[in-house]
This record gives sequence, structure tokens and C-alpha cells, in this order.
Amino acid sequence: MNRSLGFLLVVLCAASASAAQAQVLWPALIDPSTFVPDYAGDKVIDRGSLQVRGAASQTRWEDFVVARRPDGGYSIISLITPASVAYTAQGRWDFDHAWIATRAVGLGTDKESGIMRGVLIERAGDVITMRRETLTKDGASKTDTWTVPCGRDCFMDMAPSALPMTVMARHVPPTSAGPQAFRWVGISMIQDSVLTEGKARLDPPRLQAATGNDGTPLGIRHWHFVEDLKDDVSGRTGQMHGHFWTDERGFVRKFGMGVTPAPTTIGIRTGDEAFADAMKAD
Repeated sequence: MNRSLGFLLVVLCAASASAAQAQVLWPALIDPSTFVPDYAGDKVIDRGSLQVRGAASQTRWEDFVVARRPDGGYSIISLITPASVAYTAQGRWDFDHAWIATRAVGLGTDKESGIMRGVLIERAGDVITMRRETLTKDGASKTDTWTVPCGRDCFMDMAPSALPMTVMARHVPPTSAGPQAFRWVGISMIQDSVLTEGKARLDPPRLQAATGNDGTPLGIRHWHFVEDLKDDVSGRTGQMHGHFWTDERGFVRKFGMGVTPAPTTIGIRTGDEAFADAMKAD
């Protein structure tokens, strides 16, 4: 089955499988139906699958849907499955009509340790509250909360998803000639990692040409950003270079990440393999 066409069935099965656990473990924090688009009211404007290659721990698939809600806002819903099958991660990111991040919900399960993490990130004006409930296989539960002042330029991350980064491009004015600054907060769905002071500098896009599978010319925009990170749990700091490529509608076709400008982890949209090399990071 084509991964993108099978996305709804995959998410429905995953949500159903975790529903019994989630309703008992996180009745107030996580609702399994959050991860299933409302196909009766939402308008799906994009769907697909990213095949991610890199180090063994980074190799994975991310199936996703982008929907326009009846209230005019947008939602991104994804299911991440690693090649190692070591974990599963489901995420949902909600935005208002201007693509301002308003809410994120995530559920990650580490199959080896048995640890489950429920994540809820919500905006109230210029303040973002992040909550994480961690449940161990012996039934012990712990909830942590972080409150961060963060304005409209602040986005919500839930690793290991690649999709939220692409929304930065929707906030760059067409006439922009210099880098745009953004802030990031987030919680990992699969590791004990928290971000409250992330900063990213997004360069203006570079236009690239590619030819689609049907022979139609594609106008591709290549985006590069540098992100300064500090893990609130471990105290470690670092810098990452990110790349993503979008089409004329602003939807992702490819992405890359690495500690240098040359990406070492690369995700290619299923169906774009034939012209992926035309989307260059230089």
C-alpha cells in the first residue's frame, strides 16, 4: 500500500491500539482522537510520507496530513515509525489562520524501556505552557510543567518530527532580504529532552528548478536555517543546521539536518526520489 494513501488507516490503527492505554494513563492530557483528522469538517490540503535516511537511529518514515479546519486554522498530524521499530511517535500541531502555533499534542512510546510520554503544549497569549506526563512500565507516573514567555514568533517542537520547521517559511515576507529570527520551545516525544530557549535564524529562500514526474517544471524554494539549542534537562548546548525545500504552495518536498551546513540526515518525500538530487543544499 502506498504510505501516503494508507496514512489514515495507519493513524486510526495506532490511535485505536493506544486508546485503551491513553484513556487510562492520561485522561486529561491526551485524547487519542486528537491524532485523527476530522475528515467530515477538515479540508485536507496536503498528505504524504517522508522517508528519512541518516544514522541508524535516525532512519524512519513520517506519514503526515496537513488540513484546513472549519475555523480557518491549520493542523499538521503525523505518525513516525523508525526502521528499528524501537519506538512510535504521534504528533499534532495546531495553528491559527496566520500559521501562529497555538497547540501541540504528542504521544511517544519507547518499546525497549516501556516508557510512554504524553506531551501537551498550549499557548495563552504570549505565554506557552508545556506539560509532559511520563509513565514507566511499572505504572509510576510523573508530570512536569514548564511555562515560557513566548510571542507570535515562537513555534512548538516535538522531536523527532521534521514537519514543524517548515512553517517558519510561511512567516517570511516576500520582499525579505535578510535572515528572519524565530524562537522555539518543545519537548521530545521519545527522549528526556526539553527546549525552552531555542533560537533559529532562517535565511531568505533560494529558488531552484526541478522537473516533476509528469515532466512539469517545479518551482522549488530552498530554505536554510541555523538553530541554537540548549537542553533544559541535560544542560547541553549545541548548534544545528537545517534545510528544507518547499513547492509553490509551501509544502515540504525534502529536508536535511546536520551539525554542519552539509546535512547528514535527509528526508525525501515519497514520489520525489527521481528529482531529489535537483534539490541541493549548496
